[in-house]
Amino acid sequence: VSKVLYLDETTRGIVAQILSQSQALAQDIFLIHQLGLKMPPTVGHSDLSALSGVIFCRPTHANIEKIIQHLERPKHGKYYIFFSNVLEEPALSRLAHADQYDVVEQVQEVFADVYPINYDLWSLEQASQALYYEEEKLWIADNQQQFERELDGLTAFLLSVKKRPLIRWQKSSHFALKLAERVRDVIDTEKELFGWTEPDVKPLLLILDRREDPITPLLSQWTYQAMVHELLGIHNSRCKLQTDKKGEIVLNPFNDEFFANNKSVTFGDLGANIKKLVDRFSTQVKGSKNIHSMEDMQKFVENYGDYLAKQGNVSKHVAVMGELSSIVSRRKLLDISAIEQEIVCSNDWKRHFSDVERSIKDPSMADYDKLRLAMIYALRYQSKQKDKASELRTLLRTNVSDAEVLKLIPLLDVLLRHFGCHKREMDLFEEEKNDNIIGKLGKIAKIVNGMDEVQNIYTQHNPLLHHVLEKAVKRKLPISDFPAFQGTHKQQLRQPQYIIVYYIGGATFEEAEVVSQLNKHFGSQTEIVLGSGTIHNSRSFLEDVKNTFGRNLID
Repeated sequence: VSKVLYLDETTRGIVAQILSQSQALAQDIFLIHQLGLKMPPTVGHSDLSALSGVIFCRPTHANIEKIIQHLERPKHGKYYIFFSNVLEEPALSRLAHADQYDVVEQVQEVFADVYPINYDLWSLEQASQALYYEEEKLWIADNQQQFERELDGLTAFLLSVKKRPLIRWQKSSHFALKLAERVRDVIDTEKELFGWTEPDVKPLLLILDRREDPITPLLSQWTYQAMVHELLGIHNSRCKLQTDKKGEIVLNPFNDEFFANNKSVTFGDLGANIKKLVDRFSTQVKGSKNIHSMEDMQKFVENYGDYLAKQGNVSKHVAVMGELSSIVSRRKLLDISAIEQEIVCSNDWKRHFSDVERSIKDPSMADYDKLRLAMIYALRYQSKQKDKASELRTLLRTNVSDAEVLKLIPLLDVLLRHFGCHKREMDLFEEEKNDNIIGKLGKIAKIVNGMDEVQNIYTQHNPLLHHVLEKAVKRKLPISDFPAFQGTHKQQLRQPQYIIVYYIGGATFEEAEVVSQLNKHFGSQTEIVLGSGTIHNSRSFLEDVKNTFGRNLID
């Protein structure tokens, strides 16, 4: 039976991540429409009673009202209603009462309340994470509402994967504790929903706070997905190319095989892989020109849809690579990134200050990159009283002409004050000296068709999350840093088989890359999933910092 699928604003984004138009058609979905909006003119007053109405939405008060309007004047002979989270009993009673025509066939909770981004990464696509940089006493109603949304998302994810975890949170974070307590309360209240039998080794939920690692969001990125987000911005798997007038392109690992296989690949290898993709496609194109018989023609027509899809995919990745190459070259990002990595991975404040000073004075460097470099240096050497904040401020004011960047210079002091060494409890830089389980992610330099390969010097940095997860898997994560609730505080004796990391204040694609690499390393021994309210790049992170502390800045 053909269906009309009704979605709300949130579930529309969730479904778009995993259901393409062709897949929707294959499922006999005649139309996808937003719940509560008028039907498009093309459908108009058509009789839809022969089509089933499938509603998938969040169980909010507003959505319940919209569903009731449907049921009071049904357009469809049958309705199937699915909620992305827990439906309260009073709402269910209201729906039953409204179903006077007996058209509701099914009501079900499906616990799909997060946006899947990769197979081991999800987000809630929140516009901001600034509420977590604020003191709770300054929260307004919108902040509380957003916190509840993030709690809903996290608990729905636990229900979807059937995990009742041991909860541990970053001790230095008030909000990590607040979220941990609320998750525990939901699990205790919804005993029936969380009522399955747990394995001997409980899954682990780790709640981290962005304020403990302000460095990772500020760094240049060199793996495909992270790089696109830093330089172009990805939102719900969509990004806009500055040189493309066609609008948005989609970079989604669930329906783009090339992107799924290359999202973790470094910039230089990416160039080589895109060239292979183009070569494969051009071979197919040559093949399509050799049509000598009716059979050849039939075969070509049958495969034409696939041919067009491949053509679109090839041109898309070529366009993205072209744009990335242009930005890297224009902004001298290889030079900038080499200095960033040196600063965060070694200890030589004199040489590093000299490098930063030279870069800030260089008129060919982008003003925004000068600011990032100054922030990274100041955060790195603050604990050694060598942050040189006042000198950096003066250097920036003298050598920056972009009005927007000039306004952001006071954030240098804001970061030192609110994200600095005296606010952090874990060592952000020393763990770089430890041996990593999986070695460095970078590749040895080589020239690929004239494109500089990204060397290992550009991917030396390991986020704090890598250090935390290594310790968690080895059962060496100190209770003093990550406490647990009474009765569950004993260290697990065996390696956890499933770890959920929730990052309040926003995660990054570099951290998602850490999770992917550790998943490859551990195989079936330990599965790790990363979730957050948003996925930051440097601009969105600094925007949140500015929104939180902006009222204290002097223009």
